[in-house]
Amino acid sequence: MEDDHNLDELKLKAQSLESTKEKLMAAIQTTRQSIFNYQSWISQLEKQNEALEIELSKKKEEIKNKRRSLRGR
Repeated sequence: MEDDHNLDELKLKAQSLESTKEKLMAAIQTTRQSIFNYQSWISQLEKQNEALEIELSKKKEEIKNKRRSLRGR
């Protein structure tokens, strides 16, 4: 009788552990997906930043050229 009770208790603990494992695996997958999404987002922001830096550099060059042309008059 005591052995049956212990066996039932062990089965319940095993089920609980299995459930916890499944929840952790789901959380890990969600975390991995979030990391991937953030990496993609960061990559897009870096590309946008590069484009803005190029545009800024061109604008600075235009301003410098306009100043030169105004001085030359």
